[in-house]
Amino acid sequence: MKPVNLAIFSSRESSAELVKTIHSAIAAVPDNSLIDILINGNLALSRDIASVLSHEKVRPCHTIRVWHIPAADKANAWNQHIHSISDMDMDCVYIDGYVQLRRDAITKLQETLASHPGALGSSGAPSTGWSAKAITATMKADGGFHGNLCAITANALSQMRKAGIRIPLGMYRVDALMGAYLSFGLANTNRTWSPKEHVPVTFDATWHCRSKKWYSLQDINAWLKRRERQVRGKVENAAIKQLFVHEGIRLEDIPRDVAQLSRNWITSKQFSQHDKKFRAAINHLTSYTPPRPDDLKPIKIYDSSATHGPHSLTDKK
Repeated sequence: MKPVNLAIFSSRESSAELVKTIHSAIAAVPDNSLIDILINGNLALSRDIASVLSHEKVRPCHTIRVWHIPAADKANAWNQHIHSISDMDMDCVYIDGYVQLRRDAITKLQETLASHPGALGSSGAPSTGWSAKAITATMKADGGFHGNLCAITANALSQMRKAGIRIPLGMYRVDALMGAYLSFGLANTNRTWSPKEHVPVTFDATWHCRSKKWYSLQDINAWLKRRERQVRGKVENAAIKQLFVHEGIRLEDIPRDVAQLSRNWITSKQFSQHDKKFRAAINHLTSYTPPRPDDLKPIKIYDSSATHGPHSLTDKK
């Protein structure tokens, strides 16, 4: 199998959890792959992971890099990887920092991409969790793009760079929007919505995550915050639909942050009365202030190719 550039998005994971994800990634990627660990908004975690990697032994057939991005924003992390970091002609695989890959997951994604000439990307499907069955059923019926484990071809990445296609800063539904870009064939003005052609799902590419505990205060707080973000995601979806379906805006002309995006939707008068949570979400989005430009830029703080010899991270002695 061809080498890939695998990117791990991380922000709030513990060092131990992220190290498990890194180990699973090393075991899953083909030889001569590049692994980029993108840690946004968490300098302490960036330093911890760089320290762990610098004291462990790294496989000679992979390069591992750690990037600290000051802004806590996954949308920006994805933009930075596509437009600034991923400078090699490789398909890219993206996973979240709490995901532990099944060993054959990336091979399965590559097989899907190779067997679908019109594919610009693919994603796996969840196999664990209370919503896994429902999500998988929806993906079988309608297609879909799951951000826990997804791939974008080198050709699609090149097209996005040339066109300047980016995800608005501050966005919650980052993965869904990327899936929409790909489902439009990266050109929504003259191509139709075709997720099954452009982003075929790889149902046997999967992963597992730590199970959430109902009695864990940390997990309860995370669930409550996720509920708030999901309401914001509904506003984002409505705003995106307004732009793509009703206004016919080009993908490359989408507003650069969620404040501009949501204000555009509000100006279009596409909503009337909504509940308190919905109004709170609108207020949050419209008051969003983008980070300082310097905080958006990735800072490389570890590179195995510059510091290590031919040893294995997973064979620590």
